[in-house]
Amino acid sequence: MARKKKGDAGGVIILIVIAVLILIALGTPIVLIVGYMYNKAKAGEIKKRISGTMSDFWLNKREKDEFKEKVNLLFHVDDIIEKANEKGTNAGISRNKDGSFSARSNLGKEIRATLKKYEPVKSSLSNYLYELQNLPLSRWEEFNGYIKNEKSFMWSLISWCTVLLYYFITLGKQSISEIFIPYLALATNFFRDETNQLQIVDGDIQMIAVATIIAIITYFICRIIFKNSGSKYSPPPEKVSLENIDSY
Repeated sequence: MARKKKGDAGGVIILIVIAVLILIALGTPIVLIVGYMYNKAKAGEIKKRISGTMSDFWLNKREKDEFKEKVNLLFHVDDIIEKANEKGTNAGISRNKDGSFSARSNLGKEIRATLKKYEPVKSSLSNYLYELQNLPLSRWEEFNGYIKNEKSFMWSLISWCTVLLYYFITLGKQSISEIFIPYLALATNFFRDETNQLQIVDGDIQMIAVATIIAIITYFICRIIFKNSGSKYSPPPEKVSLENIDSY
């Protein structure tokens, strides 16, 4: 009985694996076409509004003003924290094991209250400024991703079609439609009666497997090849600072 259960479980696992492989094979051309069209459309929208200069993804006026305002506020908060620490050190207030000032004296309590109020503000401002500093590069990376994906999907689709063309010639198929019959068979034969199932001839499964594997490998190789392909259309922006914020 135990062996039978193990055999049943093994059979179920094999069926699941086969089903997943079939879904990958059937889904590959769909993903390639949709992925190519989607990324091409997104990249095309951005290309219309860029000029190929560093200003393409730079901060707009509102973001620049906000950056300057937050930097000044951070300087002010930093100054308050620094003075509070100096005040406590100069007064000889002891520190706890965690580095905080002791609250035994009124001055210690005052300094702790000041630090408790402004240290979270400093952290919040620093995080927000970090996002603004890297916002132009983040925008460029999003654009670069669309370009990279567009090219990767395109060449992957080309490699998929090339493999099918090779098998079209090798297997001696008479029409282009015969290439896609095996795909239709994989997708529908499970739901058909035995007398109504589409025929899969020798070499068809190999054709589908090779085309799928080559397409997937090509996609990931192209993602490396076209890693920074967006720079062809616009240079990667610098990190924003007070020195360069008004340069673009």
